[in-house]
Amino acid sequence: MLLENLLEETANHLIRYYCLASTNHRYDLVFMHSEMYFGKAMAISIQNGQMVMLNYNDISDEDYWARKLDIKEEDIEEFRNLLSLVLDKNQLLEKF
Repeated sequence: MLLENLLEETANHLIRYYCLASTNHRYDLVFMHSEMYFGKAMAISIQNGQMVMLNYNDISDEDYWARKLDIKEEDIEEFRNLLSLVLDKNQLLEKF
């Protein structure tokens, strides 16, 4: 089997780590922003190793991200608020 290298690039990433505690749960998350992600951020749950690609428009679709990031039902509203800050385009434009 021959592997063909289709792309090899070095990219700048903005990486944010969050260790959060709600009343009954703890969450350890990483958000990675890069020009290579086509306007989305890579969100990773350190606890379960699952990843989801998100942009600001995905915040209202908790069925898409909450299960993958293992966010409990009672914490979803607070996470919508957090995602609104983390995925804010204006803040990201200042960083890149």
